[in-house]
Amino acid sequence: MRVIKLTREDSECWGFMPQILDRLAKFCMELDTETEPWEPVELVRTWFTTGEPRLALWIVVNEQHVCGHLWATPEPLGVDKVKYVLIRQASIDKGVNIRYSSKEVFDSLKQWSKSIGINRIVMLTHRNWKLMQRRWGFVPRKVLMDLHFD
Repeated sequence: MRVIKLTREDSECWGFMPQILDRLAKFCMELDTETEPWEPVELVRTWFTTGEPRLALWIVVNEQHVCGHLWATPEPLGVDKVKYVLIRQASIDKGVNIRYSSKEVFDSLKQWSKSIGINRIVMLTHRNWKLMQRRWGFVPRKVLMDLHFD
């Protein structure tokens, strides 16, 4: 398995874009119900094709199949002084062991964050927060609460 940070200059990355855009949309449909699937697809497509330096997207590839991805952005978007890097999506295909690849991705994310002057990474998880705390050192900061009503 290989970890690749997506860049416009890498011709191999262009070939992976259909799989990546599909993964971004599926993530929204399955886990992030607050985000319309077309939103991350359009943002990543635009940022990738224009070479936007704020695009932080890593993929894990097994042969020519994308089996994992992590997408992050400096936040808040649209301001001159960013305060943190937000992990917007992190996903691994079921049954794929990418323990070492995921460490490589997180190390690369930290390095990239430092390169833009940020030393804080924020993540909203739809999965087990205790696992994220134990594995990566994230600590709970706020509680997201949800109220549905008719």
